[in-house]
Amino acid sequence: MSNIKNNIEIKALYENKDRYLSSPSITRLAPDKSLLLYHDAPFRNPAVKFDLKSSLGIMAAPSPDQPDLKTKRIVPRFKDSGSAPSAVKLTESKAFLTDNRYIVFNWMGEPEVPVMPFYDWVMLLRGGYGMVIDASGEKLRFGKPRRITSHHYPAVSCYDESIALNENTILCPVDYDSNCMRLQDRPWETIIMRTDDLGLTWRRHGAIHLEIDGSDIPRLHHPAVRRLPDGRMVCMLHSNDAEPIFYFCESEDGGENWTGVKSLGFVGSQHSLIVLADGRLMMTYSPLKEPYGVKYRISEDGGRTWPESSVVFIDDSSESEDCGHARGLLLDDGSVYIVYYTHKGKYRLIMGARVEV
Repeated sequence: MSNIKNNIEIKALYENKDRYLSSPSITRLAPDKSLLLYHDAPFRNPAVKFDLKSSLGIMAAPSPDQPDLKTKRIVPRFKDSGSAPSAVKLTESKAFLTDNRYIVFNWMGEPEVPVMPFYDWVMLLRGGYGMVIDASGEKLRFGKPRRITSHHYPAVSCYDESIALNENTILCPVDYDSNCMRLQDRPWETIIMRTDDLGLTWRRHGAIHLEIDGSDIPRLHHPAVRRLPDGRMVCMLHSNDAEPIFYFCESEDGGENWTGVKSLGFVGSQHSLIVLADGRLMMTYSPLKEPYGVKYRISEDGGRTWPESSVVFIDDSSESEDCGHARGLLLDDGSVYIVYYTHKGKYRLIMGARVEV
């Protein structure tokens, strides 16, 4: 399937009617080497994203819009994963992958246990993990998955792409919240974890937003962080509400200290950021209401404002709100390539869109 509309070319990248496919992300290592990550689980009707046999799939691609099905495989030693996979380029042959692992188990009738819709299953977050991907040979090779953790943060959740400062030093924005630890009186914290040894050890680098710092602000999570050409770091979060509202903050010292968060006033989820060739900032997100699909907005001032006039619907054809997780990258010609998933009939497809901005 392919469609060209409003300078957006849409193409189905991967479909498998035996599998539940969702949460894709795309990483470009070299002009002829990209990696497509996605959540992969057995298909059940009705569809359920998290499954007893959830896993993380990966494909190599000579270009972002041409995944090589012959390279398709499940990431080894990384079961119960695939909720929000991302990878950041380290070199032209190496990337650092982050994702979360969950424990999914049969419900035994305990009271007040959050059961997954349609199934007597319970899902608990095990925590965020990282690993190295080596793409130097014909076959992808993977390091050992290691927990992103430190003494005060035993279990965190990753959401979006990390920031690589060099081949060994990585900044990973994470949430540490009551949902992670099942301690409802624990304040929520959105922080940056840092490793200087490629994921062997981690420590807190900076605090983006702490719940205790703003009693008049709703609980915020899902940080998406990027570095701008002027050196600033910016972060987008959203509230933990039925209709999540986006918030913004920024850092001028490499992510150690952040301004107070500011509400942007519009609603959405599953967001990510892309720095454009001219320095503008693009945010992809899902609107959470009909028509279902994925949108983008453009900021001319580094994320401080996002005018409604800049909103463009990339794809509004999904048949349910079970769609989105749009992640993208900048191409050499200044266009953007965005991957996401959509719902057609009973199934979920991994889609790609080339956008002229």
